Amino acid sequence: MSPLDSPNQHTPLQERWGEALDAGFLVVPVTLLRHQKALRLTDGAMVVLLNILAAWWYESRLPFPSTKTIADRMGVTTRSVQRHLAALEKRGLIRRLRNQAGSDGLNVLVTRYDPAGLVERLKGLTSETYPKRKAGQGAAKAAVAA
Repeated sequence: MSPLDSPNQHTPLQERWGEALDAGFLVVPVTLLRHQKALRLTDGAMVVLLNILAAWWYESRLPFPSTKTIADRMGVTTRSVQRHLAALEKRGLIRRLRNQAGSDGLNVLVTRYDPAGLVERLKGLTSETYPKRKAGQGAAKAAVAA
């Protein structure tokens, strides 16, 4: 039985965040935050990007949050979200794949977002910033530095 199976034992994240963690959480490299300026990400574009990444659960299943959903969460217009998406795409951080099949069993077309450009840019920024890191050391040092 793992600690997650027992109602009396909690992981450190569960201890810290409590019920707020029940809806899920988002894992992003700290490199994204530390290099927001270098990536030329405005605050709005960053929030749009985080909404896309929050829907990217499996590498092979590209996310497709709607612009309306993102706009409602941010308290902005869908046009504002569309402008941020266009900027992200222009910078090569995402690629919009229009008219893609939606969820299994639904006959609906969606726009999926491929964040491969972002992933590659972050890998490059990480290797530039931390060129001497050895396997296994990076995560521990990054946690201490944060």
